Amino acid sequence: MWDSNDFKIIFSKLAGNFQIESSRTFTRKGGWPLETICIKYNDNNLISLQTLENAIKSSLKEIHYNWIEKRNKGPPNQIKDELRKRYNAFLLVQVANTSMWKYNYSRTSRNSIN
Repeated sequence: MWDSNDFKIIFSKLAGNFQIESSRTFTRKGGWPLETICIKYNDNNLISLQTLENAIKSSLKEIHYNWIEKRNKGPPNQIKDELRKRYNAFLLVQVANTSMWKYNYSRTSRNSIN
């Protein structure tokens, strides 16, 4: 799962005029936070899939630390107590997920050099 910070990190590595905006809301009072992300590309030049993949791979370390920081902060105050443990579990999974991707891509890039 990605959030607007992840997209901002990725698109900052691409040459192009991107506008990234987001809005947060909760599913219900005290419910799960949701984020809607809008990415507007204000350029006529197309970006190749390979260029986008490279930007994602080179962003994984920063994205990983982004989720560690969120995990350390904990859930937003608006979340009801009964959902706080589930939200903390979600954050922990995000940290583990990004760690796995970061490790896998750093390992494959090392192997391709040898």
